[in-house]
Amino acid sequence: AFFAPVSVTTVDHYLAQVDRARAALSDDTLDCLESDPELSAIDRDHPPARARHVLSCTACAQLFILAFGGCDVIGDQWRALHGN
Repeated sequence: AFFAPVSVTTVDHYLAQVDRARAALSDDTLDCLESDPELSAIDRDHPPARARHVLSCTACAQLFILAFGGCDVIGDQWRALHGN
């Protein structure tokens, strides 16, 4: 369910992916490797203008990135990092 890319073009899209990541972290499906800002510190009423989170599957170690407000060539999205 995490392998399909999800476009994150609005703050609401980003916050939906934050909720998804938090749920996966709480049930030990994903581990957070890097987060700016910390997922636990994100306030729905004052979301960050820019964010980048790197998560890892606890079963297969596949890496995923959630990027928002950056300047990535492929745009802001939730996506698997291939080649790891």
